[in-house]
Amino acid sequence: MIGVLAVGCVTPLGDDPAAVARAVAGGHCGVRPHAALEFLPSNLAGVVEGPDLGPWLKRRKDARLL
Repeated sequence: MIGVLAVGCVTPLGDDPAAVARAVAGGHCGVRPHAALEFLPSNLAGVVEGPDLGPWLKRRKDARLL
């Protein structure tokens, strides 16, 4: 049995499939040095700004269930 719960695209290159495809086709990379990781052997990270989940989270319990 397979259950598809959601389909989405949130990456450092964009938040929709078309934007990500354009960025990849243009040779862009979403991995960059990150200041919080400067003391690790590699300070590279792909940072994603979180989407606004407010409209989707109606109850406090919903946030915990994520």
